[in-house]
Amino acid sequence: MSPTSVSPPRGNGSPILSARMAELVQYMGTPLLGRLTDEQRSLSLAIARRLVTNVARHIDADMDMAALWGDWTRDGIPVTEEFARACFTRAEEHRWRVATEHSALTVNLNNQQGNQHVAARAGDVWPNHALAAAYQQFQLADRRRFDAYGYPALGITDISDNLFRHLLNEIARWRLEVLSADRKSSAGLGDAVRYAWQQKTAEKGIDAAAQDFFHQLLNANLLYDYVNEAILRHEWPSFLALASVAQAQRYADMSLFFMTATPDQWAKILNPLRVSDAAKLTLEEAIMLLPARASASDGWM
Repeated sequence: MSPTSVSPPRGNGSPILSARMAELVQYMGTPLLGRLTDEQRSLSLAIARRLVTNVARHIDADMDMAALWGDWTRDGIPVTEEFARACFTRAEEHRWRVATEHSALTVNLNNQQGNQHVAARAGDVWPNHALAAAYQQFQLADRRRFDAYGYPALGITDISDNLFRHLLNEIARWRLEVLSADRKSSAGLGDAVRYAWQQKTAEKGIDAAAQDFFHQLLNANLLYDYVNEAILRHEWPSFLALASVAQAQRYADMSLFFMTATPDQWAKILNPLRVSDAAKLTLEEAIMLLPARASASDGWM
């Protein structure tokens, strides 16, 4: 009896195997190109889930968020480059803040001992009520970029109108399929989406708060001093916000720029803000604490 020849499986019947083979093919094509770490993947995906949940709640607070995310992760998240970029940027900013938390304590103590001007500002003492209020509103806007448990998130005010519209449409499409047999609920879905859009345009996020804080500092002749202090004290949200307003950029874009550009490329941002050599060195040392950084010198940008 002759042996039976059996062909090895090609993987077409296994989506998991097919996906892994596709990933391996891509990796072998460019083996030296830096990939996402497991931490970057999980953090970006978690931020994506919180954003989707947040947008879905603006449509219908009673929507089954677990079912929505479960279907999307099984069938494929309707991701766009902008969606992925927003989640990655927020994840990298959070990783940077966490990476520099311990060194920030030492920096703050040293600054308070050696610089009375910085020490006075450390207590958030401001020369006028308008500036104090603008700073408080900025702090609140930054805190809203975390969920109730303190995990990094993206609010609807932190994303572009284009991305918000994309998520609204995709979530509404999924919801419509779920409610296909319920004509009454389906009919009200369009109104819910329109109302959600009105909420987006009515709310203010970190970009608007940064604008107010920037101009109040400028009016008080404290802008350049505070930019330097923010860097020396590792107050990255404040620094990134003020730099973004100075360059007429969104906070997220400025955040990604500093986490991926080289120190030489920072000059066009730092020099107009009169950043001192000491602050530049502090910034350069701090950014080096971010592990697996997608720097421009590595060919990312």
